[in-house]
Amino acid sequence: MCVHIQSDQSITFAGTTDPAGFAVLKSIGGVGGKKNNEHAAELFPIIEKHLGIAGNRLYIEFINLGANDIAFSGSTFA
Repeated sequence: MCVHIQSDQSITFAGTTDPAGFAVLKSIGGVGGKKNNEHAAELFPIIEKHLGIAGNRLYIEFINLGANDIAFSGSTFA
């Protein structure tokens, strides 16, 4: 797992500049359908606790990658 946080970004969400965020979770086969609800149920409380972003001010995008769409240590996972 890799986490990248960009703080101090200007963002307007629902007409205010209160803390808000946009997250992306990418996985090879680990997202989709019911899994996304399970991930969301785990992630939203963690993000609220550690970053102070309420669940109603956050979007999480789930992206299913093919094994040939991502590489590590010189080659793809395909």
